[in-house]
Amino acid sequence: MVAGAPGADHWRRLQQLRAEIDSLDLQLIEMLATRFQLVHEITAHKQQLGLPFRCPPREQELRAAARKHALQVGLDACMAEHFYDLLFTYKIHNRRQKTPDYCTPPG
Repeated sequence: MVAGAPGADHWRRLQQLRAEIDSLDLQLIEMLATRFQLVHEITAHKQQLGLPFRCPPREQELRAAARKHALQVGLDACMAEHFYDLLFTYKIHNRRQKTPDYCTPPG
């Protein structure tokens, strides 16, 4: 599109908005990396304490908090809850990949 032509301002704004989204996406990835590192540390502590890998009450607590906060900031609460479901599913899958006997009885 030629500068000064109708729509040029809209094109520039579209590019700016895309750049903002790209930046936020990178920040999300960095935050997820930090979160997964913390999950790894928590898992190690749970093992030392003899606690189970999963804690369904804690997962429910996180889902409820996500729903509540999503509503407060104008985000679809179901989307926030699904995001946590994805995190939990990944955590479980990742755990199974690292410990093949996770679901298989010893013997």
